[in-house]
This record gives sequence, structure tokens and C-alpha cells, in this order.
Amino acid sequence: MRVLLPGVRIRRRIDTALDTFFDKYQDGDFETALTEICAFYQLPKPRVIWYESLDSRTTMGEVTESGIMRLIHPENFKKRKSHTQGASKREWIWTFLHEMWHYLHWVDDERKADAYAKKFVTGLK
Repeated sequence: MRVLLPGVRIRRRIDTALDTFFDKYQDGDFETALTEICAFYQLPKPRVIWYESLDSRTTMGEVTESGIMRLIHPENFKKRKSHTQGASKREWIWTFLHEMWHYLHWVDDERKADAYAKKFVTGLK
């Protein structure tokens, strides 16, 4: 299965915005990253709920079936982690992107299944 990714320029803008958000906690930076990703995939932005911690000490984020993304805010993430700041920043960004992957596939699941079925039977007769 091939994964469609935004171009390098867009990915750099997203990464820079998330990096800045992790350091300065300015909501506009996070909104920029979220908007860029959702615009590329032509999906509505998920509702994001910030948490101090989630149900277990190992859970850093999750997406519900209703499209709500639950993430640990970077400020609280820094308090929880004992890594160096650079490592925990990359880990938080990776967590956000990981949760976006879940959001993209849960929201898009039925459409992809329908497209697959249509392509599968086209030209069989």
C-alpha cells in the first residue's frame, strides 16, 4: 500500500509549526500544522482536546471513532518525560503525526472501501 504524503515544502512547514508550538505553546502554530495536513487530505479538522495525562502512563494520544483527537499538551508532556528536550520534542511530534494517521484512516475508511470495490469489479464483464 502506497502512502500519499504532502510535498517536502508542506511537510517542512508542518514540522516547523509543530516544533514552534512545542516550545512556545502558541495555538496558532498548532492550528497551522493541523490546517495544512487536513487541507492536503481534504478532510475537516478534528476536534482536539488537550489533556494533562491520559488513562495510562504510556498513552500519549488517541483518536476516538467520532474523530476527536486527545493529546497530551506539550507543557504536560515535558513534565512527564525524563528525556532531553530535543528527544521529547521529536517524540511529541511523532505522536501527533501518528494520531493524524489514525484520524485519516478512520474518517476515510468507507470511501476507500467503496472505491476499492468499484475498481475491483470494473471491466470484469
